[in-house]
Amino acid sequence: MSRWHPLPAEVYALVEDTPATVLLESAPPGVTVPPGGHSAEDHASRLFTAPHRILTAHQPSEIPSLFAEIESAVAAGLFAAGYFAYECGAAYEPSAALRPPPPGQPIAWFGIYNRCHVFDHTAGTFSTPPPPTPTPGPPAPPRGATHGAPGYRTEPP
Repeated sequence: MSRWHPLPAEVYALVEDTPATVLLESAPPGVTVPPGGHSAEDHASRLFTAPHRILTAHQPSEIPSLFAEIESAVAAGLFAAGYFAYECGAAYEPSAALRPPPPGQPIAWFGIYNRCHVFDHTAGTFSTPPPPTPTPGPPAPPRGATHGAPGYRTEPP
């Protein structure tokens, strides 16, 4: 069995200090992965920084348009990383007794990124160009203003 190298502390600082950064961290060997999780043979974590576009959905009716935007971006060679909340299920099963979406909170959030930084835990290095070093900057602008077509919201990063 090969050695498992943890992510450098600088990666966690980057995630903590940089808005709209997504870390998909791989579990070390011996950790039980839930069904549908990553492969036990996957020894890579993926980091996404500096999205050029952020997509959000606040209502289940916005999910199909969000999927179309994600598919279009991926087809163009970009990366999409984010989350779908439990409440998105109402888009596909409207008769299900799901709680309503939380007011003001997106039920789906995805950044569209130009690159994915891949950290190989067996080698202990990034197998792609390393991510940028965190630099102090002004706080993120408040969310609220939305841009884009009906059916989803595109917010600046």
